Amino acid sequence: MPRALSDINRMFIEAVCPTLGIKTKISWSSDYELAAGRNEQLVTLCRQTGAAHYLSGPSARGYLDEKLFAAFGINVSYADYSGYPEYPQLFPPFEHTVSVLDLLLNTGPEATRYMKSFC
Repeated sequence: MPRALSDINRMFIEAVCPTLGIKTKISWSSDYELAAGRNEQLVTLCRQTGAAHYLSGPSARGYLDEKLFAAFGINVSYADYSGYPEYPQLFPPFEHTVSVLDLLLNTGPEATRYMKSFC
């Protein structure tokens, strides 16, 4: 039984990933030793998982310390949400700023046709 919103989010993510063909390992930050400070925690997580690349949301540009990541050999890039193809939504006009749930409910098994590949 979920105890917190993060538990519910994890259950949702674990249910959606196979539907979309996503095989990324999912873990909790509490599975790792964390440093103090927002940027330091992210760098520490990257180092402990062997990540050489950190993909962040675009709003993090305002606070992410890219020099700290670079000092540990971790490349930083930001997600670009433009360029996704429009799909049929129930109520036009097309709205880009929706969750993956909207994509799944509107396109069903065709959802992956509307996704970008990050490989």
